[in-house]
Amino acid sequence: MHPNARSGLSLRLSLRLPLCSTLMALALAASAAATPTYATAATLAGPGGDYAMCLKGRSVKAMAACDRAIGLDYYRGGDLAALHRSRSLLHETYSETDAAIADADAAIRLEPDDASGYAMRGHLWQVMKVYDRAIADFSAAIRLRPDDADFYKDRGSIWFDTAKPDQAIADFDAAIRLAPDDASAHESRARAWKDKHDLDRAIADYSEAIRLDPTNAVTVYWRGRTFDDKGDRDRAIADFETAIRISPDYPSAYNSRGVIHYMRNDLDRAVADFSMAIKLNPESELYLFNRGAALIDKHEPLRAIADFDAVLTHTPDNGKALYYRGVQKRVTGDAEGALNDIAEATRIDPDWVAAQTTH
Repeated sequence: MHPNARSGLSLRLSLRLPLCSTLMALALAASAAATPTYATAATLAGPGGDYAMCLKGRSVKAMAACDRAIGLDYYRGGDLAALHRSRSLLHETYSETDAAIADADAAIRLEPDDASGYAMRGHLWQVMKVYDRAIADFSAAIRLRPDDADFYKDRGSIWFDTAKPDQAIADFDAAIRLAPDDASAHESRARAWKDKHDLDRAIADYSEAIRLDPTNAVTVYWRGRTFDDKGDRDRAIADFETAIRISPDYPSAYNSRGVIHYMRNDLDRAVADFSMAIKLNPESELYLFNRGAALIDKHEPLRAIADFDAVLTHTPDNGKALYYRGVQKRVTGDAEGALNDIAEATRIDPDWVAAQTTH
């Protein structure tokens, strides 16, 4: 049996800002020059007023300030659009996505030629997984501001997430032409090349991203994964070790290094790496399963059973964990427990269990 190198953590967007941070950046950029055209009273426009609090605040009080400022029917044009953008961000922060979309709509109606409004709404559609609308909004942002590399990267990430790597690569190409020193654009294109199984091009882009930003452990890790896909385990393990030096609390790197140790039959090192991954992420079924697999090969059935117990606590219908636990119970003399586990595994995944028993 083989431990699995794939991490349970999603790394696809690892080099991007968290969505709320991205939206905050868009809101602040759009409102930076938005001094109130109509406000004259300090209570409305001054540093302590509702307008300023709405644009700069990130709290419940800021939301209330936005509500008051918008409800005044006092601000117009870009000033009112800036208030709607800020309130949209606040709604998104509190997971009120419908309200966030409504405010983003209002901002776009007020400033239909402002690219940042479309990009903000595009991010919201993206987090809601309404990808066609997200693509449409980022396309509008690109049409209005065709020299903004970030818009191409953002649209490319949606093409990538919707399994359209060719369109993603075209957008990442555009982003790199506009910002050739942007490490994240090279990393994003590398992921798309990897999805197309063009591993040499993926490695070239990962390498360029690492040259531009040698401190990013995630990029180094994924280059290692790509070397592993090519069968170059020496370079893969070197990258996993570099990723661990950069980020000692990176469980996926320990897990992937452990898989290579396992494949090389270096079981003590494999167990040590899987154990470190588990220490850093105790809830990962993947890491527990992998350690259980290595412990089987080390002929430590009781410890292996304990790991498969932990896996099954999270996913009781994991047929593979049930099967391997049953086999180890049989080793320890628990015939009834073995029979029950293997029978349940057979019920869940009969073809896979049949394949094991014919080997």
